[in-house]
Amino acid sequence: MFVCHRCDNPACLAIEHLFLGTPQENTDDAKAKGRLRWRSSRLSPELAGEIKRRIQRGEGASKIAREMGVSLHSVQNVKGGRAWRDVPTAPPPRDSAAGGAEHSVAVRSGGGLGK
Repeated sequence: MFVCHRCDNPACLAIEHLFLGTPQENTDDAKAKGRLRWRSSRLSPELAGEIKRRIQRGEGASKIAREMGVSLHSVQNVKGGRAWRDVPTAPPPRDSAAGGAEHSVAVRSGGGLGK
């Protein structure tokens, strides 16, 4: 059991501000009060979702880290579910130019092989 503190003031010694809790309850309490920083300050939910999308597409963690300007450790934590677990995978970009480019590459590749 942990002895948890309601007001989170380290100098406070008021016994009525203390309560018993499990390690999970202590973590949940700290998280609810905004005092828990598990996530990298360099990553936003949007970046974490983009990392997940790129990993699902089969891109390597080193390449993702280099291109997004974040640490390999941050990418590996997202990939392994140790960070940003609650953030959904980003949807594919809606950029019509990107979608068109992928389509035209596929068409050019197929057309080049047949001639």
